[in-house]
Amino acid sequence: MANATADSVGQERLLEVWQQHCYSEFVMKDAKGALTTMSDNPHVSMVPIATGDELLSPFHDGSSDSNPISAPL
Repeated sequence: MANATADSVGQERLLEVWQQHCYSEFVMKDAKGALTTMSDNPHVSMVPIATGDELLSPFHDGSSDSNPISAPL
């Protein structure tokens, strides 16, 4: 029974952290606040990927503020 109590305490803590994360990210629009709920040393890695010529074409013609028609949003 003690293990069940430890599990429920862990689940309550996880729920608390998840709620804080969602509040920071979606209500407060605070990326740093959301990241602090993920790790003691949060960071974001930006890794460019090759997705094909059609998706890269807006960057070549200077209209990077638009998405190609076939690009899912």
